[in-house]
Amino acid sequence: MHQGHLTLSYIVAFVRFAPKEDLYPVNCWRSDVKEGDVVVVRMKTRGDTLKHAEVAYLAYLNWDCSNAIECMAREAEFTPHGIFPPNPPRIHQGINRPVDVWNAIREFGWRLHRTRSRTYEFACSACNASSVCYLFFRKNGVDIQIMDLASVPGKGDDVLSFSPTVGNVDRADCRGTDANFYVYICELAIAFSENRDCLKVERPSLSTRRIPWSGPAKPEQDTNWRDAFRDTCGYLHDGQYL
Repeated sequence: MHQGHLTLSYIVAFVRFAPKEDLYPVNCWRSDVKEGDVVVVRMKTRGDTLKHAEVAYLAYLNWDCSNAIECMAREAEFTPHGIFPPNPPRIHQGINRPVDVWNAIREFGWRLHRTRSRTYEFACSACNASSVCYLFFRKNGVDIQIMDLASVPGKGDDVLSFSPTVGNVDRADCRGTDANFYVYICELAIAFSENRDCLKVERPSLSTRRIPWSGPAKPEQDTNWRDAFRDTCGYLHDGQYL
């Protein structure tokens, strides 16, 4: 499987390292992270320093941020010598990458393919009672192609080419959605395999929320910081305590 875009983070978390600081975007490869959660961020731009922060805002953007969420604060150990993340690491969880989609749908009869074009990381195919469906995974979305059963896919290692003028084609973009696009692709793929109507699978819409790049934390969110300091024994970062 081509691994061309693994640095991209579909989920981007905007975090604060202190209540009155501006928001800072970081990669988030965990679907269970929610707004208001307290997390540990690995700062690769500062020599892999670990800092704890509050998630103020989540967006599906497919960015490549310099730093990333390492784990939930409750999963880490906070000591006078620093923050120690869990072992084994808990950086990835849930469905938020193309490879996560493949791992979720493979048991439903989907096959993995290489592609002729470098535009795509990989492709998947499956047949149901009447049709063949192809999913071509590219940097910022998935090209979905459904054709008559006459076009039966070959072996799992066959190299595929995308033909936008053949069959029913939907060039779906993952960026800026109001819900998890890759969860939608999983649900669509499973619905197809089970001979259900794919059109009834709810597709994410474009989000109308604006990214709050700056601004102080809301007063009602202050309790999150008090809870965070309690849970981390008052540890801030870089060896500093309250």
